[in-house]
Amino acid sequence: MKFLTDDILKKAVKAQKGIFFDSHAVIRWLLHKAPLQYAQELSRFTRNATRNPFPGCHGNIAQQIDELGLAEQLGEIWSLNINGIEGPCALWKKIKQ
Repeated sequence: MKFLTDDILKKAVKAQKGIFFDSHAVIRWLLHKAPLQYAQELSRFTRNATRNPFPGCHGNIAQQIDELGLAEQLGEIWSLNINGIEGPCALWKKIKQ
């Protein structure tokens, strides 16, 4: 069961200012606007985990963004993650609806 529904992710993508955005920005939005659902989604990746659950969870969020059809993935970019550490993530361009 996924806790980050299409509706929540659509809101997160639409909330991004401008045409271009990255996955870290969407994740920060989720942390502030849908913290319960984000925590529940992360918990799916902690069950039987033997390593850091964040990369799997965040990669899954990027995959869900791609499946929504609201944005096109352009490649990778480096930006600050939720811990304030610079790292790679997906760069997106919104698709006109």
